[in-house]
Amino acid sequence: MAKLNTSIDMTQGSPYRLFLRFMVPLLIGNIMQQLYNLVDTIVVGNVLGETALAAVGSGFPFMFLLVALFIGFGMGAMILVSQLFGRKDHANLKKLLETIYRVLLIAAVPITVIGFFCAEPVLRLMQVHDPDTLHQATLYLRVVFLGLLGMLGFNLNAGFLQGIGDSLSSLLFLSIATVVNIILDLLFTMVLPLGVLGVAIATSIAQTVSWIYGIFYINHKYKEYRINLFKLRFDKTLLVRCAKLGLPASVQQLLYAIGNMIMQSVVNSNGKIFTAGFVTSNRVDTFVFLPILSMATAITTYVGQNVGCHDMRRVKEGIKSGLILMVSMSFAIGWLIWLLRVPALSLFNRKPEVIQTGLYYLDATLPFYSVLGLMYGLNAVFQGVGQTLVPMISASVSQCIARAIIILILVTAFGRTALYYAYPLSWVVGSGISLFYYKFGGWHDMVYNDTLTGKRASP
Repeated sequence: MAKLNTSIDMTQGSPYRLFLRFMVPLLIGNIMQQLYNLVDTIVVGNVLGETALAAVGSGFPFMFLLVALFIGFGMGAMILVSQLFGRKDHANLKKLLETIYRVLLIAAVPITVIGFFCAEPVLRLMQVHDPDTLHQATLYLRVVFLGLLGMLGFNLNAGFLQGIGDSLSSLLFLSIATVVNIILDLLFTMVLPLGVLGVAIATSIAQTVSWIYGIFYINHKYKEYRINLFKLRFDKTLLVRCAKLGLPASVQQLLYAIGNMIMQSVVNSNGKIFTAGFVTSNRVDTFVFLPILSMATAITTYVGQNVGCHDMRRVKEGIKSGLILMVSMSFAIGWLIWLLRVPALSLFNRKPEVIQTGLYYLDATLPFYSVLGLMYGLNAVFQGVGQTLVPMISASVSQCIARAIIILILVTAFGRTALYYAYPLSWVVGSGISLFYYKFGGWHDMVYNDTLTGKRASP
């Protein structure tokens, strides 16, 4: 068997060192992934104008809504990957990868069809009434949905490698996608004046190229996990375990998407300038969120691998180290970007009215990022032990139900500029739920459960 020399065995060694070793390449990779979204926004906002910028941003919540179920399934698969890797069960790891790929190839077809034909009516429901914005947003969404298989496959490869502790190789895939996207963005908007259509084509091609390269890379680097798209085995037991882990995560992603659609609908109803300001500030906010996302993945992977070998001591040691890193890092980065928020917004659009509406968003969210970090850190712990129901409850109550109620209250009482305070207030609700379960819930017992059989193992 080939040595897994770029994967990280998190069942031994200092948790702080392991977290940083895993997180840094993953963070760089996530930054690279956002760079092609950033380039899209910069090119669209400065070359094509605020109408095109509003169009690109308006369609994202709908796209995320349709792929949420598969994203949740992928999260369940990553948890299972990390636990199987922790127990050194490479045979089941290969069967798991092949099973996930079969699900991907089947599920991508109906999602693509639904997204393509429902794009325009859903955008109308989301209060996109401006004719130019509606036309460009529909065009953008339809092209992106046609490239959906590449996007899902690209994320599947990266998620599998992250589950076995290899965040360095996934960085390579993301770098390829970013470089290809930047080149094609400039080509299709400045050399060939294709407008929003060119931006969508560039993104789809970049992700597909990176997905195909990822298959070749895994087949060469990890021969024991070789992927043959024409000879994929299907393991019902592994699929059921993935579904049990992934279904709550899918619902969590679905509710997150619904919450975003509610927010986007309220924003869209205020016109394209307000929408453009929301889109630009959301891009800045996304970069601040990347360290939290990267650290959460590191915590889930660490906990999952150590649950695989039923080591409660290391699980607790890693939780303490991970939460300290998470909260302190999110606090520092949130305030740092808050100080730089005006020049950051100016990268996307220089119109004073667009920048001002973007400031409403960032002033309401950035100072409170440590609360968001705490919620994501705790939920990452629960996911690592295989308890995905509690993060779902936390998300459903905070990001959907509570946020919708808070938006209604804030807009009614203080006007549209206050609606963004619904974000930090909903984070407080979610963190409270997660803290309560961490203190009083039964997640400790799940450390000793066998992931495949569900039977209790001896501690």
